[in-house]
Formats: sequence, C-alpha cells, structure tokens
Amino acid sequence: MRGTGRLAGVAIGLCLFGATLAATLAGVAGPAAAEDLSPTGDRAMAQIAGCAASADHLLVSIVVDESGSLRETDPTDQRVNGINSAIDVLADLRAGANGKLDVEANLGLFAEGYTPLVSWQGLDALHAAHLKAVSSAELPNRNRGDYTDYRAALTGARSTLDTRESQLTGASCKVILWFTDGALDVRGDEGPALAELCAANGIADGVRAAHISVIALALFHEPSSVTAAQRERLRSVAEGSGAGATCGRTPVRSDAAVGAYLRADNASALRRVFAGVGALIGGGSQSWSVQCPSNKCVNGVAKFAVDRGIAGFQIIVDSADDTARIAISGPDGRAIPLAAGTSAVPGGTLKVSARAGLTTATVAFAKADGAQVGPWTVTSRDKAGKPSPVAVDLYYFWGARLAIAAPTGVLIGETSPVTVTATVAGLTVSPDWYQAMDVQLRAGTAKVPLAVGDGGVLDGVVTLPRDGAPTELTMSATATATSTPSGIPLAPVLASVVLPTRLPPTYPTLTPTALVLPRITTADGASGVLRLHGTARGTTTACLAGGDVFGPKQAGHLELAPDATCVKVAKGRVQDWTFTLTPKALADGQISGHLKVVLTGETAGDKVSVRVPVTSSMTRPVDEPLRWALVAAFVALALIVPLALLFIGNWWIGRFRLTELTRVASIPVTLTAAGIESRRSGSSVLIEPDDFQPVGLGTVRRRAFSAGGVRFAHSLPLWPLGEPTAHATAEGGGVVVSGTGQYTGARGVRAPVLTALEQCWVLLVEPGDAGSEVRGHLVFVNDERPGLGLREIIESRAEKLLRFTGWEAVRAKVATARAERTAAEAGPRGLVPSKPESAPGPVARVPAEKPPPPSSLLDDAAAAHVAPPRTDWSLPNPEAPPRGGRPTGPPSPNVNKPIRASDDELPPPPPLTF
Repeated sequence: MRGTGRLAGVAIGLCLFGATLAATLAGVAGPAAAEDLSPTGDRAMAQIAGCAASADHLLVSIVVDESGSLRETDPTDQRVNGINSAIDVLADLRAGANGKLDVEANLGLFAEGYTPLVSWQGLDALHAAHLKAVSSAELPNRNRGDYTDYRAALTGARSTLDTRESQLTGASCKVILWFTDGALDVRGDEGPALAELCAANGIADGVRAAHISVIALALFHEPSSVTAAQRERLRSVAEGSGAGATCGRTPVRSDAAVGAYLRADNASALRRVFAGVGALIGGGSQSWSVQCPSNKCVNGVAKFAVDRGIAGFQIIVDSADDTARIAISGPDGRAIPLAAGTSAVPGGTLKVSARAGLTTATVAFAKADGAQVGPWTVTSRDKAGKPSPVAVDLYYFWGARLAIAAPTGVLIGETSPVTVTATVAGLTVSPDWYQAMDVQLRAGTAKVPLAVGDGGVLDGVVTLPRDGAPTELTMSATATATSTPSGIPLAPVLASVVLPTRLPPTYPTLTPTALVLPRITTADGASGVLRLHGTARGTTTACLAGGDVFGPKQAGHLELAPDATCVKVAKGRVQDWTFTLTPKALADGQISGHLKVVLTGETAGDKVSVRVPVTSSMTRPVDEPLRWALVAAFVALALIVPLALLFIGNWWIGRFRLTELTRVASIPVTLTAAGIESRRSGSSVLIEPDDFQPVGLGTVRRRAFSAGGVRFAHSLPLWPLGEPTAHATAEGGGVVVSGTGQYTGARGVRAPVLTALEQCWVLLVEPGDAGSEVRGHLVFVNDERPGLGLREIIESRAEKLLRFTGWEAVRAKVATARAERTAAEAGPRGLVPSKPESAPGPVARVPAEKPPPPSSLLDDAAAAHVAPPRTDWSLPNPEAPPRGGRPTGPPSPNVNKPIRASDDELPPPPPLTF
C-alpha cells in the first residue's frame, strides 16, 4: 500500500494558503483585492493538509520572480515581508509538530533561468533567521530580470525538490510556493515555450505526476499590463485549467497533485496572509475576517461559536502599532489574555505566539464534544481600555481524518468490500453529527456508493473485471461538512491510498505493481524490472501483449522493449523481467502509460490480462560542451566589447588638435646646468614674436605631424586599459629631449611629450660628443585664440621655463645619449664599426640663426650691460617696432633683469612635467 495522499496533501495545504490569501486580502484591501479559491484550489489545500498530517517531511521550495516589473508592482518590497512571514509560519509549524513533521525550505529566483539563492535548510530558529536575513538583504535588489519564463521556475524548483527528497528517508510532501507578477515572457517565440510547458506529459503534467503542489501567488497590481487571458494562463499552469485556457491533461488525474492560483493586488497584505498558512496546512478553513471596531466587531468585541465535531480554531490578530491588548473568552465567560505561551481554555489548551504586532492564538480541544461547545469572543483594547483598531482572522479546524481500507483485499474478477472511517480527535464521527456531511469515494475514476454502517463507518464495494484489470488501484476519498447548529463550513478533507490487486492463487504475481523507471537523462533511456513470482503448484507464464506509453511531444516516439516477450517461471521460483524505455529525443516532462500483460495460470488454457502502470520522467540535460562554449563566448564578449570601446576611445583621444592658428617656435639656445641661454647675436631675449611660424595644416586632428624639425606622434597602448602616449623625434635623427617624464630615451631618439602641446617643449640637440657644449633649438607649439595672443603665450612660456628645475638632469641625459651613440658607432673592439641606430647629423628644417636685428627695444644699450651667458627671458615690449630699422623707444623695464636659476636658489632638479 502506498500513501500518495501525503504528496497530494502538500498541494492542498498550499491551496488552503491560497484561500487564506483571498479571504485576508478581501478583509484588508476590499472585495476586489483578491479572488476566492476555485474548487480546484480547495481540493489542493485539502491535499496539502492531509499530506502534512501524515508525512515525515514537508519540503517547500520558494520561487520568486526577479523581473524588472517588480519595481512598479512592488516598489516597497512588501513581498519580502510576506515571504518572511511564510518562513515564520513554517518554522512554527515545525516547532508545533514536536518532531513528528520535519519542515524544510529553500529559496530560488527565476527570470530567464532559475537561480538558487538559499539551499535546503530545516526551519529551526537558527536556519529560519538565516533564510529571512538572506530574503531581506537580497530580494529588494533582485528586480532586474528581462524575462518571466514559467518553465525555468517549475523545472528549477522541481529539480531541487526531487533531489532533496531522494536524500531523505520516509515520506515527503513537496510544495512549490511561486511568486510572480507577470505574464509568460520568453526569449523568442512564445508558442514553443507554451507547448513545452502545457502539452500533455509536458512540464506541468510532470510536476503534478511527481506529486508536487504548485501554489501560484500572482502579484498583479492595477493598472497592469497583464491581460485577463494571461492571468487565466497562469491559473491554468497551477490548477490545470482557467477561463479559456488549459495546461496539461485536464481534468487533473485523481492520483496527481493539483495546485492553486491566488491573486493579490496589494502585496502589503501578505503579512497576514502568510500568518494563516500554518492554519491552512493544518487543515483549517477561514470563517471570517473583520476589522475592529466595526459593525461586525462592536466596541472591539467579535463573537463566534464553537460547535461539536470541531477540533479547534485559530485567531490571527494584526495590530499595526503593536499596542492592542487582546483577550478571548469561552462559554464560561472567563477572559484569557493572548500572551505568548501556553494556557488552559474550556475543553482544551491555548498556544499563543506574538511577533511585531502579529498575534497567533491556536486552540486545540481534547474531545470532539465537551466544555468548549458554545459562544466565544475575542476582545481588543488599548492601554486606556478603549477599543483598539486591529484586523482579526478566524480559522476553524475540523480535524477529521479519513481512513480507506479493503478488509479482504481487492480481488480481480470479484466484488471486494471497502470502508471509509472519519475520526475527529480520535473519535469516530457519523454524518448525523453535522448539519451536512458528504463523503465521496472513487476507485480510479469510478465513483463508489457509500452507506452508513455500524458505528458510523461508511461501507461500499468495488468490482474489477477479469480481463484488463489494473495491478494496482488508486482509491481516494473526500469529505466536506457543515457544523450544527451554527452552520460553520469546514475545510474539505482528502485521503488517498494505492491498493494492490490480487488474482486467484493459480496465477503468477507481479511485483512491484507498477513499472517505475528511473529518470531519463541520456539518449540510452532507462531500464526497470518487473519480478514474476511463481505459484506453489506449477509452471506459469507472463507475456507482453501490447500497451501505450506517452511522453512530452518534443521527445518524439518512445520505445518500450522487454528483454523477452514471454517469461516462464517454475513453481516457487522468481524470474526478473527487464524493460527498457528509449526516447527519440530528450525533453522535459513526464512519461506515463501502461503495459498489457497476459498471465497464464497453472492450467494451460487459463489466461487473464492485466494492466501494469508505467511511469517515468525525462529531463533534457545541459549540453556541457555547448554550455561551456556559450559561457566562454559570453565571457569573451563581455571582455572584448569594453576593451574595444577602450581601444576606440584611445584611438580618438590619441591625436593632436591643430587649427589655423597653431604656431610653432624654434629658438637657437645653449643648454647649461643652470638653464638655457639664447644664442641670438646681439640679443639676450629668449622668445620673440618673430620666432612663431604657422604649422600650416589647417584645422585637423592628427595622430602625428612635423613642425620646427620635430616629428610629434602618438603611440596607442597594446593593452586597452593603458593610455595613449605622445613623443617627439628629431626628423634628422639627432638627439631630442623634453621637459616631460624621463626627458628622453637612453640614446636620445625619442622624448616624451603631452597631447596638450602647450604644456610641454622639446630641445633639438645639435651633434657633438659627450663632453662638448650642448647647443640646439628649443621647439614648442601653441595655439592662438581669443584672450591668448602671442604676448600671453610668450609670457606663459617664459614663466614655465623659469620654474623648470631639471636642467642639470636634462644636460646629463644629453651627455648619456651622445655617449651611447658614440659607443654604437665605434662598435665592439676589433670589429668593423657598425652602422649607428640613428646617425646624428644636421638637424633637418631647423631655421638658421637670425642675423642681429637692426634695432629693438629688447637689445638696446642697456641690454649690452648684461654679459653672456645670462639670458633675458622677459616678454618683449609690446610697443617695440617690427624689425626693419624703425626708431627704438625707451627700454623695457625688464631688459636689464637677468633671469637664471642657480643652485643657491633652488633644490636639486627633480623630473617635472608641465
């Protein structure tokens, strides 16, 4: 006998949670805030309650949408509070089970794919706190997904549930708690995705056949872009059908789990909703939800009744400011404060938990009929004794348990008696205890009539045909009731068992009663074994006579082949019969069907046929080479794109900006350890307006250009994270130095400069040996523009040259470069001198030294008193006439002021960059 009711019960409990959600939201946000549970949802909640009552483990996989629309539908992240409340309730459920039920949960996200966030954890106080901490920290930031792929949510959650179930011993109830705020949205065409999800034996059917209950909580927010048809599509994924939509086989098979769909327009109402999850999973039904004070809660007092045949009730009180003082009283009129802890009440015990203004009071009665029967009240008061505003939800627990039995077994070809017994608090109850009580029993899909027998037990009979009978029979019972005299609707109760069928002892026996194949993950398929047990008196035979197997449409043809068409088994022996199922292609979904097996008894002509159920599941595995190729491609793309952008950026900025007014100056100078001195004949002025000549390239951006005998150029870095660099070389191959960076290379071939040429200068050195005087031309480039004419340029250049303190280092660099070149020209001792890398020679296109001007304000008689090598770097008098013999005016006040840096005035020259 197999207890499939446990797994189905998971679905019921979550659906009951849906009913709570609907009713709670209706009480908080108005009638339109939520939708009532459908009959399928009621059935699902009953399944979950029945499962949780008899299982060893309750596994809840929480799957949360991380699509970008959550920024609009849940801007204040109320879903986080709802999920944390659900975790609290599940932890309380585990604690209240006193070791009889282990409750575990995990947390995952979905958008285009499924992302595990928190692995499976038993919900003790420590792990519940950890799960809530992760939920609070992570979920508010997880709202950037591009898609809402239902397939990812269901397959990802199912995989984790199945894996965890396989690691545990005992029976497990499996539930998917699924939060989404959007319609199905996938990359590419929606049609193939919908077919994969909702085709017969597709993903949805596979989840149901695996006894996993799906509770879809739709966080739609008005106004919403999700259409009514899309909402019904989500309902159909959870429940099997919606208005104008179906998903998977409908109606859902009686031996499969069903789900529930709930819609909440106001995510902030989730706190109270999840507080009721424990009541629903425990088999509770919500009676009412009221606001106090109101016309239903006059003066802060809400009234309710307890009838016989009710096992208990639960009250959930939400005080927004956490100041309400709550009390209940029973038929004896004694007020009992709802303080955290356990206390006695009429006919039973009271257990209270309180958390941040949310109080949960659970009452369990010792007997189905006792001192608890009669009127009850719940009262809310503030510190001053006045009515305190609170929201109150009331749940009743019927507490009924259904037991299905076949006292003599289920015999093929004969009529077999079956019974259904309903108990409350350990006492068998009869339908006459209630205003109405209806118990329905089904054998497979056939309804079995029931009649009240001795002691309130319900009796019925099952008849199976001789040919084509199943090797196992699923029997399910559902009970509903309304109490008397108050007419309280009680939550439905469901139970389900799988009973093996039996043939007369002259036929062989097949075990197990169903061919259950392992999950198919490769093209090789999967194999399973039926074991044939012989009789006590002769040889018997089993032959395969046909059958049907169905799977996902994408899997194509499924071939189920036995290792032998017929198998003989001698008396008292056991023979294995192996079957292999091979798909044409791999897909995600469920496989189901049956085998028709003809059994021959001890008498040769005595034959009977039976139907053997076949079940399996299929998972399309990840193509590892393709997956890693895609990962590598995306990683490479993620690196290449920004690097390419950096390269393009370097290419763009690594250019000189020239205009029609770009000027180059080339000035003959002598370099000493103390500075540079003009080599003009008869003039000590370093920079004069006539030194500037147009570059003559127009308004352009150039990676390189030549001016004043110097080639200015840019170099792009090999690594895009680097920056482009600029440098200068002598067009004639001579030594070149600058005032930037390290001044020049070892042989003086290349000197660093800046893209902003107005901030640097270059010294083009004439040929000479290492110890000779350093003569050359000072070259720099500037742009004229409004507010920056030649006067301002000359003044700025003179100031920068004055501040520069690295002349001695520059001179040393020149000496080193000359020495390197001389050594290169000489070559190794005893060998023919090699060709120098860059033969020094006359500087190309360097203007000849100017003849002394006939007359100038900057070289008058006063300037003659300044003996060489002192140089006047001051700005020429703007009133000085152009060269050509015009009369001179009075001398500039700076003419006789020599400017020269000395070791006494400045520290040793560090390398500086302008």
